[in-house]
Amino acid sequence: MPRRNRRPKTHSMKAFLNFIAWFTGMLISLAVGFAMIGDGVNQLLLPSWLGGAMASLIVGWIIVLLTLIGIITAIFSK
Repeated sequence: MPRRNRRPKTHSMKAFLNFIAWFTGMLISLAVGFAMIGDGVNQLLLPSWLGGAMASLIVGWIIVLLTLIGIITAIFSK
């Protein structure tokens, strides 16, 4: 008699691809956040009507902190 609750073989591949997508998103978030924090020369700036350099600095730190919280949450949720 065949077993009905057998997991398909694609489960591990799907989990791996989900991890790759999550990891890529974390790297992109950190790259954008650190680019907005920047040293002034190579800094990613918001337009002046959105707050300019000061808003970029604040938003950059928010992105970095929330990304790190997301990483920690993902690690401890397993």
